[in-house]
Amino acid sequence: MASEFKVRRARLLDAAAIAQFVNAAQSGRSSAPEVTRSSVAERFGQIGFVVAECAGEFVGLLGWQVENLVVRVTDYLVAPSVVDPMAVAHALVSNMEAAALDLRAEVVLLFLPADPRPQLVAFWDGLGYEFVCVDDLHTACREAIAESGLDAQNVMSKFLREDAIHRPM
Repeated sequence: MASEFKVRRARLLDAAAIAQFVNAAQSGRSSAPEVTRSSVAERFGQIGFVVAECAGEFVGLLGWQVENLVVRVTDYLVAPSVVDPMAVAHALVSNMEAAALDLRAEVVLLFLPADPRPQLVAFWDGLGYEFVCVDDLHTACREAIAESGLDAQNVMSKFLREDAIHRPM
């Protein structure tokens, strides 16, 4: 398969293809529930999706949402064997960050799984993300972390703007 791919914002019409992509990635995991077109469509009301396509097939997905100037990455999946996974990953993240800047977002929060692989941490570190002390973040970030219900020790962040106002507009 060619290594050329394009990255774009997902549309509601992509819901079935997104479900198929996620289910294919989860095949073999007995604990993973099947993702349906309707469950993906429901998430479009809360989450923006960026997809990478190669030859008409999805090869990458990034889901994100913005609230109170804080971006939360909610979904991240790249097919490792279809195209250059690092190029796809970089393109997905760059697209999301550019859109977040257009929305005047100040910071991106990334919630890693418990005991993340060193390669995963190194990847995000290479994109400018770093582990931070939650107490050093502004209130909106601390609230976003608390609302997630996830372990705050596995949060990486990246400040998008030097002129951050540290409070919602």
